[in-house]
Amino acid sequence: MAVVYRFIVPHCRFEGSITYFCFYYVLQKKLAEDAKKAEQVKVTPHFWNLNEDPALTGMVIHLCPEGTTAIGTDKAKKAPGILLKGLK
Repeated sequence: MAVVYRFIVPHCRFEGSITYFCFYYVLQKKLAEDAKKAEQVKVTPHFWNLNEDPALTGMVIHLCPEGTTAIGTDKAKKAPGILLKGLK
């Protein structure tokens, strides 16, 4: 026998099992974060990856914070704000 819960979260009404609620809530939160990041990318300087496979291009995005940001490897004297590391 499945137990059905009724959850009321701000801006979210849901009836179903706790597992489905958790999945639904996490999915909604992730979609909201992605939408916010997409808006930030429009107005914030950023770097994105370029890959020989077009499906993988643009999958990694680094937003640059305001001010000066150091870019480098883990061998730098001072730890960089954006760490570049590749395959050896």
